[in-house]
Amino acid sequence: MRCLALTLLAGLVACTPVRHFDPLSQDPAQRSTSHPATARDVRFASQGAQLAGRLFLADGPGPHPTVILARGLPDALGSLDVGMALRRAGFNVLSFNYRGCWGSPGTFSLRHSLQDIEAAVGFLRTAGNQQEYRIDPERLMLLGHSLGGPAVLRAAAADARIRGVALIDGTDMRSEIEELRKAPQPFMNWLQSLGMVTVESATAYVDEILHDADFWSPTAITDALAGKSLLIIVASEGTGAEPPPGPSLADLYRARSRVTDYRFDTDHGFNDQRMTLTQRVVEWAKAHE
Repeated sequence: MRCLALTLLAGLVACTPVRHFDPLSQDPAQRSTSHPATARDVRFASQGAQLAGRLFLADGPGPHPTVILARGLPDALGSLDVGMALRRAGFNVLSFNYRGCWGSPGTFSLRHSLQDIEAAVGFLRTAGNQQEYRIDPERLMLLGHSLGGPAVLRAAAADARIRGVALIDGTDMRSEIEELRKAPQPFMNWLQSLGMVTVESATAYVDEILHDADFWSPTAITDALAGKSLLIIVASEGTGAEPPPGPSLADLYRARSRVTDYRFDTDHGFNDQRMTLTQRVVEWAKAHE
């Protein structure tokens, strides 16, 4: 009789339906006791510099899809509110500071941010880290805000295994380069005013971008991004306020990539649209994980 009762109880537990919840507004309805959601401080090397990051692990044994958050400049928030919703939705999330930003060693440049993102991808793919942090290395996504946008596009273009890329008002480098060629001084003055960012010099930062203009042009990577899932969100009062010289990023990539795009009537930081922004990112990530 006891064996029968235990068998029936096990059957009831196995048949108990999973309770669904809204990752935007609710905590998970069920919690893994063996593999709960948690956060780990991590360090990884990029071009000889040790970068500190925080890896937010999703609930459950996984392996989980994992999103790397690529900050803008200087971007104190780092899209962490979006990242926490992604974790509740089942994604691991890695947040870190580029070289030369927010106390990280070295100097910041757009090239360095790209190298740092590539180093973060390599860290997540290390066999030991895959096991320890419950990572599925074939389901990596990149999310870039502002100047993090062109960096994640370039990183994905060079890496066939990157599954998807999300841009939150990502900088269109065609417009950025055109503006720097015409009037670099306002940007250099602003860059020099940022106490949390260390650059070789404002002049060297701008000169490098102008020298690498062809490399950073979004038109140079249309073939390399073919077949990838792209989420492109622009803000009416942000970097996309002025039309680019040519088709929009969404239209530029639409013929070769799987593009989802939105335009928000808000500022560059989406300050009055964070919940809707997060909803769009989570919906896209779940559909393309």
